[in-house]
Amino acid sequence: MGTDAGLLDLVDPNTNTLKPRVGTAALAESLNHPVQPGEGLAGTVWQTGTPLLIEDYDQWSGRIDKFTPSLIRSIVGVPLISEGKVLGVLGLAYDYNSQRAFAHEDIQLLQVFARFATIAIDNARLYSLAQKELEERKRLQAQMIESAKLAGLGTLAAGMAHEINSPLQVITGHTG
Repeated sequence: MGTDAGLLDLVDPNTNTLKPRVGTAALAESLNHPVQPGEGLAGTVWQTGTPLLIEDYDQWSGRIDKFTPSLIRSIVGVPLISEGKVLGVLGLAYDYNSQRAFAHEDIQLLQVFARFATIAIDNARLYSLAQKELEERKRLQAQMIESAKLAGLGTLAAGMAHEINSPLQVITGHTG
């Protein structure tokens, strides 16, 4: 889209707050401005779950006052949505000196990219959960074998541990 100014804010599931994760070029300052629902571009997109295009950020009534004036001209943000829930906000901007502005067609392109980003985020979270599950199963398997050895049931315990571990190996084989 001809800009190097972008932002990525993600919802922290533990605190249900929108946290700035990436801010480049004219949007680097966004890293210093965590927002509440409905505040600024990211907070508004997060709250509504719908894309937002602003042609002149300095003149927009929802502008964050702390943001440096004459920094951003046009800005667009789209939600990252998974299972009907907003995971974050992806945004692009043209700096104040640019003569360019985003058009409504640009929203569609950014939404396609947002879908890919959402899939990547979901996959990373699922992989992390699968790794934690695998670690827990290995820990339980080791405990079960040790307990069985103490009880003189080593062969039975090894067979049971294998049966417990097999489904997880299939799952992690598909995610890794």
